[in-house]
Amino acid sequence: MLASRSATSCPEPLPLPTKEFELVDEEMNVFKPYTEIEKIICNYIFNEDLDGREVLVDMKYEFGEREAFNALLPNQWITDEIINLVICKMTKEKRFSKIHAWYLPTHFSQRMMYEDGNPTLSWFKKSFKDNDKYMSKLVNCKQIFIPMNDNDSHWYLCVVELIPNKCIYILDSLPSTTKQDIRTKDVKTVITGLDKLLSYLEKDNYTDSITKFALKSPPLNPRQNNGYDCGMYVIKHICTNIFNFHLPFLEGKSECFRYKLAANLVLSKDNEQRSNITERSKKIPLKDYFLSLK
Repeated sequence: MLASRSATSCPEPLPLPTKEFELVDEEMNVFKPYTEIEKIICNYIFNEDLDGREVLVDMKYEFGEREAFNALLPNQWITDEIINLVICKMTKEKRFSKIHAWYLPTHFSQRMMYEDGNPTLSWFKKSFKDNDKYMSKLVNCKQIFIPMNDNDSHWYLCVVELIPNKCIYILDSLPSTTKQDIRTKDVKTVITGLDKLLSYLEKDNYTDSITKFALKSPPLNPRQNNGYDCGMYVIKHICTNIFNFHLPFLEGKSECFRYKLAANLVLSKDNEQRSNITERSKKIPLKDYFLSLK
């Protein structure tokens, strides 16, 4: 395991990254090299000798302990805690950008399916809309990202595109002929409930029902070639433009992307624990494994 690797002295203090979520150079379609501070942070996150209950990321509405970050180790299935941290980060990061989108946490679709598309409207408003937690004004929203889960075994993504195409995408990195009808039905249930919620929240301002939007399942290339990277595909689609159905840099780069993501979550300017964790991490001897990350 990682804790057994040899250690060297920790480098001098380094500045934090100036830009958020610079995991991949989208234009060149290549993986960005690790910075020294990212190596130091990963060394701290995945240290088995440290307290598994230590909170590494606190973004007000979502938080992540060290144990939760173990899902970002190689070959591990991604849990909802990690996806929700990404959702929370993207919500805060994109709130005032030119690209307006809503990023809804995993418990949105789960509760919507539990209520079979007939949501308790006041509860949903309080949980997702009040104080602009995850939903701002609909007039400013172009896309709505909704992570979906199939029987606690597979993640896929529903994207409601309000502008310009008025359609609903199902982005599935591991489509299944036996599961397709179930997943499509679940998406329709969530969309039906979201339609009712939008009518309740926006009243007369909501005139174009999303239940009338075309449902599309574009082929993704490449598809995942294992049973654990579905969550990584969902996260990468959330972090990029939805028209980028091709994510070739994930092929063979899952381990790199996982460590990069872990470091970027901790180093996020929205993480209330960032300063504390950064200072603690610099005091931990850097293991050769993380020192050698490229």
